[in-house]
Amino acid sequence: MSARNRFSCLCRLWILVAGLLTVAGAVRPVQGAPTQIAFSQSAATVEAYDFVEVTLNVASPDAKNPFTDVAVEGLFGKAGDSQRLAVAGFCDSADGTVFRIRFMPSAPGDYAYSVSYRQGGFEQTHTGTFRASDGHRRGPIRVDPKYSWHFIWEGTGEHYFKRHHRVFSDGLARGEGHQLHH
Repeated sequence: MSARNRFSCLCRLWILVAGLLTVAGAVRPVQGAPTQIAFSQSAATVEAYDFVEVTLNVASPDAKNPFTDVAVEGLFGKAGDSQRLAVAGFCDSADGTVFRIRFMPSAPGDYAYSVSYRQGGFEQTHTGTFRASDGHRRGPIRVDPKYSWHFIWEGTGEHYFKRHHRVFSDGLARGEGHQLHH
């Protein structure tokens, strides 16, 4: 057998072995364990109906798709209370280096939370606390439980009114019986 034929046979053998190993999964990079995750909190005190944000900075991320291969989840609630609200976090960078999770407390008080980063069999959890003060914020708009065709601000209980005005060709805005100059 000539040297050329031996080389050709060896090349075919290596291609066959490489194909078998790939099919068997032996030639796959190991994923699921970033080198370091740093957790940081936006503030120690926020107003009720504002939000606290926990940012996760991942060093050397290795998830193929950080938007689908990683889960960031948190449990938030008043300190000392067993009831917790589950909150999903999100990836905020294409390379998987930044994740965020946000929570809006609806009442003043001391809060505790735990946030978990999961990727494959790897998991890292962080716990923290913050205080919510009464800032007299209006909060989100909800349907009024007494009158289903009305809306109220959840934080204050005030009715929400949206005034519609139309601007006419004479340059005046009219609506709800008022005449406004534009």
